[in-house]
Amino acid sequence: MNNLKKLLVIVLALVMLLSFAACQPKEEEMSTDTELTTVEGNSGEVSETVEQTEITIILAAGDETRKAINDKIITGLETEFPNVVFEIEQALDATDKIQTMNATGDLPDVFFMDSKDVIVSLVNAGSVVDLRPYIEADGFADNYKIKTVIAPHSDGGIYNLQSGADAYFAATLFYNKELFAMYDVEVPVTFDEFVAACEVFKQNGIIPITSNLTNAWGANNVILPSLIAAEDPAVIEKIVNLETDFPSDAAVLAAVEKLSTLANNGYFIEGALNTDYGTSQALFTNGEAAMYGMFSWAAGDLTDAKYGIMSWPQSNPDVNMDEVVTLWGSKYSGYMVSKNSVDVDISVKVAEYCAMTEALYFNQESKMPTSLNTGYVIEDVPAIVQESLDRINNADITLPAYMLYSFSSKGGTKLSELMSEVIIGAETAQGFSERFSADWAENVEALSEK
Repeated sequence: MNNLKKLLVIVLALVMLLSFAACQPKEEEMSTDTELTTVEGNSGEVSETVEQTEITIILAAGDETRKAINDKIITGLETEFPNVVFEIEQALDATDKIQTMNATGDLPDVFFMDSKDVIVSLVNAGSVVDLRPYIEADGFADNYKIKTVIAPHSDGGIYNLQSGADAYFAATLFYNKELFAMYDVEVPVTFDEFVAACEVFKQNGIIPITSNLTNAWGANNVILPSLIAAEDPAVIEKIVNLETDFPSDAAVLAAVEKLSTLANNGYFIEGALNTDYGTSQALFTNGEAAMYGMFSWAAGDLTDAKYGIMSWPQSNPDVNMDEVVTLWGSKYSGYMVSKNSVDVDISVKVAEYCAMTEALYFNQESKMPTSLNTGYVIEDVPAIVQESLDRINNADITLPAYMLYSFSSKGGTKLSELMSEVIIGAETAQGFSERFSADWAENVEALSEK
C-alpha cells in the first residue's frame, strides 16, 4: 500500500511539472511594446542593447530667425542623442498651441515659449519642471554670463532655458545712408526734424518708415516704447511694474499722439497692417523704405555699408536718445520641460542642447554675443553689428521691453487691436486712451493675481 502511495505522488508531481512547462511561452514568441536599438562600440562590435526613448518637441516658428535656429536644432538632435526618437513640430502659433495642450494635460516633453503670461500660468499650474537643480548639478547654469536671464521665479525655481541673445537686442532705427544722401536729408535729432525728413521721402515716392506692423507688433514692441522713452524713460519702468495707468499716462498719450501723426501723414506704407517681418525688411533692403524700425537682431542681415543706425527722435530736451536703449527679452523665455515628460533627465538635456544651439546660431551666423557662453570666439563682427553693441554697452539708460512683462494675452490682444486702428489713422490718441482704460484695469488685475 505504501509503495502504491509513493507511485501516485511521483505521477502527480510529473503531471504538475509538465503542466507548468506547457504554460511558459517560447522565447521567440515573447513580445514587448518597448522599441529596442543596438549601439555599436568603437570597435564596431555590439556593446549593449539600449532602450530608445521617444521625445516630443514643439518649436516656435514665428519668423525667419526662429526657423533658421530650429533647422540647426533639428539637424543636430539625432547626432547628439542617438538613442532618442524625436517627434518635432514647428508651430507658427506656438503660444496658443501650448495653452491648448496644457489645458488637456498633453504638453510635449520639451517646448519653446516666450510669453511671460503663459510661462507664469504653466509654472503656477505645476505643469513644468523646475530646472534649477538639474542645471546647477551638471554645471549648465555656470555657462550664463548674465544671470538675469535665468533669474529665479518668485518660488525660487528656474523653469526655462534661453540663449540670452535677447539681452543684446535693442529697439533700433536703421536708415539707408544712400537715400538720405540722395535726397539731401540730414539725420534727424528731434521729432519735428524726423517728421520733416519723412515728408521729403514721401514726396519723392519713398516709404519713410517701415516695420513689422502685422497685429501692430512693431508699433507695440519697437516704435511706441521708443517714443515713450523719448518723453520720459522712467515711465517704461513704471509700466513694467504696473505702477502707472498706461492709457492715461502723459508720456504714453504723447507717444501715441506722435505715432498717430506718422500714420495720418502717410509715412507708413499703404496697407501697413499687412507688412510682416519679412515684408518690412524687404521694403528696406530693396530701397523702397528709408528707415526701418526693428530690434537689432536684424543687424546681421544689414551689413552693407549703406545701412546705418540712428537714434530715435528726441521729444524731451532733458532726454538724450543717444544714451537710451530699450532691450528685448526677459527671464520668461526659453525651452521648457513638461512635468509629465517620459524621461525628465533626457528632456532637460534636450532643453540645454536647444538653448546652446540657439546661442551658437547667434554667435556664428549673426556675430552677436549671448548671455549663454558657447566658447565660440566671435571675429570679424560687421560694422553695423558692432555699432549696435556699442550703443547698448555705452547706454546710460537701459530699459526693459514692457510688452514682455506688463500684458496678459487678453490685454496684449486688445492693445494690438486699438494700436492697429491708430496705425491706419482710424483712432486718435485720446480715443485710444478712453477705449483702453477698462481693458488696462482688467489686465493689471489679471497679472496681479499671478
